[in-house]
Amino acid sequence: MFREFAVEPEAIVNFETPAYWWNAFLNDSGRFISWDEREWSRKFLLSINAAQLGQIEQKRLETLGKRIIERALVPRLISASPEIGWLRRAITEHSKAPFDAILTSEEGEHKDFPILYLSQIGEVIDVDVLPPYDVRRIWLLRGPSRFPRTSEGIRAILAVLLRKERKLLFCDPYFDMEDGTKYIRPFRGIFQEMKKAKLDPRYRVVEIHSTEHNKIAPKVWQQSIQNKMEPIIPSGQEVRFVLWKAKTHHNRYLLGNSTGITIGEGFAETSTQGREFDRAALMTFKDSEEEMENYDTKNRPNEILADFNITGR
Repeated sequence: MFREFAVEPEAIVNFETPAYWWNAFLNDSGRFISWDEREWSRKFLLSINAAQLGQIEQKRLETLGKRIIERALVPRLISASPEIGWLRRAITEHSKAPFDAILTSEEGEHKDFPILYLSQIGEVIDVDVLPPYDVRRIWLLRGPSRFPRTSEGIRAILAVLLRKERKLLFCDPYFDMEDGTKYIRPFRGIFQEMKKAKLDPRYRVVEIHSTEHNKIAPKVWQQSIQNKMEPIIPSGQEVRFVLWKAKTHHNRYLLGNSTGITIGEGFAETSTQGREFDRAALMTFKDSEEEMENYDTKNRPNEILADFNITGR
């Protein structure tokens, strides 16, 4: 469903049709760029200046870069030295934490790595005629949306948004701690994945929304969550828990500030050891934004049964 690419900034700037990248990364494609945000932004602007473009084209590219950073860039700590060159750095990082592919304008032979050359981008290709291991398939096809209902499977399908988004709303109408084990392990993994982004938890908003169900009293719902969730919340991270009246919300989502995911059965794992599967689907930016508005407690304060925060120690 989501794919992460290392993308050389110069490759975007030097491409013959820069407008191609709007569809490639910004129109709910499921593609993301994974790199150090400050470094990628700086190199993108340097590439624009070096290209000596006309004023209008330069402005378009600057706007494109800004949108990519806001909506399609997943922060990643890059430890390899800049002295070895961009492509070699990307390959080094891939060996530590794999990208789906590496997009570069630097032609060469790198058979052991998923390298996608700029000359291969933009071609109109029937995906079915490509060999199974052709890296162009990774670029053209969406990633898998079916995943096992285990803590590992849930973490993996959400991983990109967990590391990228600065605002995360987990919406599951049956979230509770009455059977704490089915949610504890998935959320322990979720919080561990979030920590990989190295974002200051003070500047990340995390909310978990549930709906009145199984005749659980709001006070009991709150007390059981405080007892069982507080030990797994990362230090310094504040998590808001909201319980809505029955029949207020029905669907399961992970909503972020740039996109969202619908999840069939929510964030609970099953006890079938990976024999049960669920499906997730990428939402459009517009749909995600509208759903986030629906979960704004300021809009419907009379429908709230419980609303409290827990900060990790």
